[in-house]
Amino acid sequence: FKKVKVHKDCHIRYLKNLYSVPYKYVGEILLLTATSTTIDIYREHVLIASHCRSYKDKDIVTKTNHIPPNAKAFLSRGPQWCAEEAEQIGPYCLKVIHTMLSDAVIDKLKAAQKVISLQKKYGPSRLEAACHRAVKHQCIDLKALKIILQDGADYQQIEDEAAFDLIGDRKSTRLN
Repeated sequence: FKKVKVHKDCHIRYLKNLYSVPYKYVGEILLLTATSTTIDIYREHVLIASHCRSYKDKDIVTKTNHIPPNAKAFLSRGPQWCAEEAEQIGPYCLKVIHTMLSDAVIDKLKAAQKVISLQKKYGPSRLEAACHRAVKHQCIDLKALKIILQDGADYQQIEDEAAFDLIGDRKSTRLN
């Protein structure tokens, strides 16, 4: 038995995994029971959610009917989607996304989604250049990437051959 709090994302944390509960319980303290096969969540001795127990680290177990309708789009853009989008942008963007999503303590899915969305405003080449700069300076953070892009620091020369490829990509994108 363990007392757990329902977070804003409609999930409770048990060990390294997240399990969903109906969204109307956000912010409440509930009681969790765990067996070798199930995770059951109770409110005032009434079962409100039950899941098969996952032994995979950092797993997110979600039932779609637990999520409010306006949040379902957020879930469809999960870690796998972020990684696939980042891979299309470039290797440094992919490294940024993997680093953000590998943090066991903080769920950075929303930040990772926002990183991917920066390509709409700045384009994939500039985002990749900003990610390259962030990786090089070990400052992998959404706020840092926004500052790099807003200040045009992604245009500044990076001392390796990849910088020339990125600049070339930017110019060919503008010419098209």
